[in-house]
Amino acid sequence: MKALVLTLQGHLRSWGGMSLGDNRETLLHPTASALIGLLGACAGIDRHDVAALDAWYQAWDCMSLTAHRSSTELPSLLLDFQTARCSLNTSGKTVADAVISHRGYLQDTIDVAALALQPHADPTLLELALAGIKTPVYTPYLGRISNPFSALPWLPDRDILVEGEAAQIAAVLVERMQHLRTVEKAAPALRGKLFAPSGWLENWSEGRFAYRTGIPDRRLGAPLSYGQRMVDLFYVEREEMSHG
Repeated sequence: MKALVLTLQGHLRSWGGMSLGDNRETLLHPTASALIGLLGACAGIDRHDVAALDAWYQAWDCMSLTAHRSSTELPSLLLDFQTARCSLNTSGKTVADAVISHRGYLQDTIDVAALALQPHADPTLLELALAGIKTPVYTPYLGRISNPFSALPWLPDRDILVEGEAAQIAAVLVERMQHLRTVEKAAPALRGKLFAPSGWLENWSEGRFAYRTGIPDRRLGAPLSYGQRMVDLFYVEREEMSHG
């Protein structure tokens, strides 16, 4: 398996899940659509080209590890608001008056992710994506356009493209997470959550299996859904590490 490993660093991020009404909360971990969409922006996939978005989304699978930047606690949640006129309500009708809605953001979080092509996908997409990571066509961001990256989406002293079994790639995510958390100072014990496509990490000894769940399998920007993808959640724990 070949995978592109990204390090997602930024002061704020927002991973949208299912939201009702005017409020847009954030999940505590990146969604598949956010990761694959971020990669698509780098590669130059036009968000208005439904066919291209559909093909791009169906070509990739992803695995991600999320942890607090410098503690074992849950990430801090920030709530902000925005106003909008002529917006649609839950009945699909346009509301002329200004609507105030809230937006959720995560603070003090680091995400690392690995994206791999599905077996049926065109292998040339891997090189297209790799080139896009180094020289993005469209600006990538962390869930919302107001959440820019604070550093390059890869570690300069590490390879972006890695090859190995799924368990080996998961180990790469853990190693890079530990590196990011100890760049400036000693970091406390790592307590992270790793999401992987169901079956990728069967009998994985480096993480503690929590549960298997389904996530919506949506085409990016398209009105249809293909049901669900199944993912496995693992708890990853490591002892405190020193700087360097």
